[in-house]
Amino acid sequence: MRVNHLILSLAMLATAAQPAFAAANESCFTREETRMALSYLAPLLIEGVVETCTPHLTQESPLLLQGPGMAANYRAVSNPTEADIEGIFHKLAGVKKDAPPGLTLALVKDEIFNGMAKDIDSDDCASADRLVGDLAALSAANVLGLIETIIITAEQSKRQKKALRTRKPIAASAFCEG
Repeated sequence: MRVNHLILSLAMLATAAQPAFAAANESCFTREETRMALSYLAPLLIEGVVETCTPHLTQESPLLLQGPGMAANYRAVSNPTEADIEGIFHKLAGVKKDAPPGLTLALVKDEIFNGMAKDIDSDDCASADRLVGDLAALSAANVLGLIETIIITAEQSKRQKKALRTRKPIAASAFCEG
């Protein structure tokens, strides 16, 4: 699978993408907001992959058998409402001043996630099937916590590398402390 694209997509609503914009506390993303965004986006991705991969897998594949249940479990971790997600999205749009014009939650949901799932080929389906088989034994909260940790760590590393490259102080994090 396209891991960087997956992580970027999952992080889209969970992070402000460019930490320099997250200087004020009201502009950073709390753990609860991050978890809500991931709890919203992960099921969309899983459901899209299940739909795209169904013709390429046997009916006994972990993706087809366990994917829909995993999506429901991830959604239930924080059970975000559309209003919660709209609030996070508007916070992202307010923080990220260089967001493309016309970027809406519906566009992110329909175009990016559905488009990403449609771009999966049969080889990717086999990889997704193995991944679901490996992750199915873990709790949804643990998997989302793992993804959250990867995103926060990657964001921190990116800020540190940029500071070294530009010889400027490390920029503020897109994530609130604690």
